[in-house]
Amino acid sequence: MTNPFSLGFVAVFREALDQERLTGFVRAWLERYEGLEQVMERDVATMRIGSPDEVRWDKHLQFRILNGDEFAWVYVSRESRIIETTGMPSPDDASLSLTLLVDLPGLQEIVTDQDEKRLEQLEAEGVIS
Repeated sequence: MTNPFSLGFVAVFREALDQERLTGFVRAWLERYEGLEQVMERDVATMRIGSPDEVRWDKHLQFRILNGDEFAWVYVSRESRIIETTGMPSPDDASLSLTLLVDLPGLQEIVTDQDEKRLEQLEAEGVIS
């Protein structure tokens, strides 16, 4: 059953997302949106990020991107080929959880989290684990 209060996407990239590529994504998000926070799981808190140098580079990363009243969660594991996002649906235009993905270099495709068939195909191909 779909959740009317949440809208998510899975972005598939041509190549694995290493620290250099992810640094470029962080830089782009800082330029385009009002705020970027990194979730610090050990501290159960978020830390405001002002530059890519402030990111704590763990294997699994979680960010919150803020833009006005909207925000979206971003989940990525280094060396994977996917970024997952989730956020609130926007009635007026594309959801922030979608727009933050569309211009990222190396993007191959974006799949809604409601497209079970395609997500299962990606899992069978080993893209999603």
